[in-house]
Amino acid sequence: YVTLRTRYSELMTLTSQYIKFITDTQRRIEEEEVRDIRGPYSYQTNLTL
Repeated sequence: YVTLRTRYSELMTLTSQYIKFITDTQRRIEEEEVRDIRGPYSYQTNLTL
């Protein structure tokens, strides 16, 4: 019973780490896509107004 519980705990830990990795990667890719669409200097247009 203890080894089964330990394996389950390890599996849940790995699963949560994997989900965090996937969501972080997805967010980074989406930010890069927005940056590519807007261009590298788009953030400065608001500063000059």
